Amino acid sequence: MKQLAIGLRELNSRMPPDDTRAAETLNLRGMLAMLRRQSRPLVIATAIGLGAGVAYLLTSPAQYYAASKVLVDEQLSRLTEEISTSDAAVRDDAALMNEVEVLKSQQLASAVIDDLDIAANPVLLDHPASGARRLLDGVVKPVAALLKPAQVTSDAADDPAATPAERAEQEKKALATKLAADIIVSPVGRSYVIEIGYMSHDPAFAARVANSYADAYLSDQLVANFSAKRRTAEWMQTRLVQLQSDAQAAELAVEAFKAEYGLIADRDQTRERVLAEQKLEEIEAELSRAQSVLDRAQSRADGYAQLLDGGAEAIADAVATASLPSNEGRLGDLASRYATASAAERNGLSQEIASELRSLSAAATRSVDNAAARVRQLTADRAEPAAKIDRITSAQIGLRELEQRAATLNGLFQSFSARREAIELQESFPVSSVRILTNAEVPKTAAAPNAVRILPVAMLLGTLVGLIFAIRREFRERFFRTGEDVHAVTGLPFLGYLPSVSPPRRSRATRRAAIRKSRSDKVPWQPEQIAPVLFEVLSEPHSMFVETLRNVRVAAELPGGGACRVIGVMSVLPGEGKTMTAGNLANLLSCSGARTLLIDCDLRRPGLSESLQVRSGPGLGQVLLGEAELGEAIRRVPATGLDILPCTRSALFGYASEILRLPRLKSVLDEARAQYEFIIFDLPPVGAVVDTKIVLPHLDSAVLVTEWGKTPRDLVCQQVLRDPLYRGKLLGVLLNKVRLKALAKYSDLDGAENYLNVYSDYRVAR
Repeated sequence: MKQLAIGLRELNSRMPPDDTRAAETLNLRGMLAMLRRQSRPLVIATAIGLGAGVAYLLTSPAQYYAASKVLVDEQLSRLTEEISTSDAAVRDDAALMNEVEVLKSQQLASAVIDDLDIAANPVLLDHPASGARRLLDGVVKPVAALLKPAQVTSDAADDPAATPAERAEQEKKALATKLAADIIVSPVGRSYVIEIGYMSHDPAFAARVANSYADAYLSDQLVANFSAKRRTAEWMQTRLVQLQSDAQAAELAVEAFKAEYGLIADRDQTRERVLAEQKLEEIEAELSRAQSVLDRAQSRADGYAQLLDGGAEAIADAVATASLPSNEGRLGDLASRYATASAAERNGLSQEIASELRSLSAAATRSVDNAAARVRQLTADRAEPAAKIDRITSAQIGLRELEQRAATLNGLFQSFSARREAIELQESFPVSSVRILTNAEVPKTAAAPNAVRILPVAMLLGTLVGLIFAIRREFRERFFRTGEDVHAVTGLPFLGYLPSVSPPRRSRATRRAAIRKSRSDKVPWQPEQIAPVLFEVLSEPHSMFVETLRNVRVAAELPGGGACRVIGVMSVLPGEGKTMTAGNLANLLSCSGARTLLIDCDLRRPGLSESLQVRSGPGLGQVLLGEAELGEAIRRVPATGLDILPCTRSALFGYASEILRLPRLKSVLDEARAQYEFIIFDLPPVGAVVDTKIVLPHLDSAVLVTEWGKTPRDLVCQQVLRDPLYRGKLLGVLLNKVRLKALAKYSDLDGAENYLNVYSDYRVAR
């Protein structure tokens, strides 16, 4: 459908624009118009698709479908879960799809083959092919055999040296692969129900396969559960032995650690640690006090030493500022006396003060030494209880770790023991998580081929093919179809449609008799009998064909001018009907009472003269060469009074362009203009020769005839419209050989082409 939409957009972009269509995008009307134009290929393709569907139904053998249903749910094993301590598994869509893959496995297919003994009758798995399949295989297989190189196989079934047992095993594997590919397994909605189906030409065999698959799946689940539990029990037994050994080793390690560190009981350890902590606290308090005493003694000793180091001046300053220690009795008295003494007395007092300071400094130094010794002693006493506390703490941590490991191993041993007992109990009481809900019954009616499905699909495919073909045809549409196309592409006026004109059916004998009469001198010349297509205006005067030619006459008379009109009728390609158009236009003008001359100007292939069986006598070539006069070469049609200047063949006509260049052409036309009201030129094809361009300057106007659905638009643009000489002479464009029944399909829904029947009824006289 995406390709169809792209194609329609491309088609709409190619359609000729006009005042309204230039801005119009693809819409429903455009699609309907395309479908109307291409209705035939659509109907044919749809019919072919329907026929192919019917042929498929008639040639396809009946196939019967049988199915069984199984439920996959862990809740079915609830009894086992209550006995054991394991948690129920949570089933999700992924787990359900795993079960689907198990059902499609080759292992399960092998079990079904053994159950039904299909290996003894492998033909049961061969489905009869439809006629379409046989036809396709008959074409594809030989081609594939030619294109595909021979392959060397190493299967035991194809190996001549293989034993009968190996061949039988390989054949069984091949049958299992084929059966697994044919089985139809699908979940039912969002439930945990799986449908197992099989299709066969034998309804009873289809039901047997479906039921055998369900039974094999149930057995496979039981065996799988039993095998899994057995493997788990064996592994747990090995693990239990290891856990028991590890637990015993952990208990022994605990006892050995207690014996090594003398840890008989936790209460003794705790009391010993408390005593050590109390002793450590006492030592810490005493050490703190001793450190304080040491600090004060050190401060006093430092003060005395500083005064002594300063000499007499420092001591005098200290006395003057009263900064000497006042708590020293004698030193205080000396300081007081020094403060009130005269200058002569102060010298002696200062000596006494210095002596006293030295005594005090020595005493302070001894106090520092004693305090420092006390601090060192207490620090040494603190190490013993601290070490004891650390030893007890480390021992307790190590013991706790060993006891914890021993407890963990004992717990694992107990848990594994209980789980193993539960698994052994499950082995003795197996419960599957699968049960069969529905057994397959022998089908009464065939499931395939299904006409309700095949026929609509075949019709749809045929319609799609038809749409693709229709779009391809639309892409290739490059011709003139409607007057709107003509105006949009050429920019010239559209003069009308000329419907296809078929000559009356006459036998060969009748036609030959008419030709013989025309050649006979005794019988008058009757061109309307020889070439009736040139005299359509006589047989159907009220037809659309004649009305279009009347429109050409009106268009030729509108610009005004002299008494004679010289009109050329030309085409781009041969065979587009310009000769028929020129002949009928000339007869129409002559029948209306206007003196008209029709000139066959195609010196190379004079189609008009050939149609009228004029092959001898003087013609246009002889007139232009001066070998005959204009009046001698003119032939008159008795029925319409039309004068015709034919073109009889001559050896010199290979130089047609040179003959048309002769000055004689202008003088001949001047002579004809004085005698006729209309002169119609049947010109050569524009794209083939240059003759038309030579004659064109002598014409008043020209009409371009294009064939409906055959003349390429681009060719007209290249050969005619790009030449200013042609564009200046053209009155407009005629569409010839129009199929009126198909014309309306190429126009808009409201276009004039849809009302041609109404116009035809109006033109009929009542």
